[in-house]
Amino acid sequence: INGLAQEHPGEHPGKIEKIRPDDVRKAIMDYVTRDTKLKGGYFFIWDSKSNKVWRLKFDRLHEKVRVLSDGTYFMCSNFKDVDSKTLLDIDFWLREDMATGNLKVTDIKIHKVNGKPRFVYEGEKIKEVK
Repeated sequence: INGLAQEHPGEHPGKIEKIRPDDVRKAIMDYVTRDTKLKGGYFFIWDSKSNKVWRLKFDRLHEKVRVLSDGTYFMCSNFKDVDSKTLLDIDFWLREDMATGNLKVTDIKIHKVNGKPRFVYEGEKIKEVK
């Protein structure tokens, strides 16, 4: 042994567990499914920029799951407005609930409307598009 700390199973409390991308996808889909069921078959989101509520149907999740420096998980998705067929790119942020170990949606934002961004990312910071 070279003097560096070594792992010793059973010596430390808690379990070592890595959240997988599929866990993030499942948490978002569970959230969307539960919310849609509660609201009569639609996913509603308030849009403060256009001062309206969008009535949406889920389209798809994007491929990439990202982990931010503070441990927050992040993923994009697409929804379509039921009335206008407008495509909304909606971003989800999730954190691990320390009490249960489950992922929990902590924030949702409209990123793009028909491909036009509402904000851009500068590193991990959000900058509004004017």
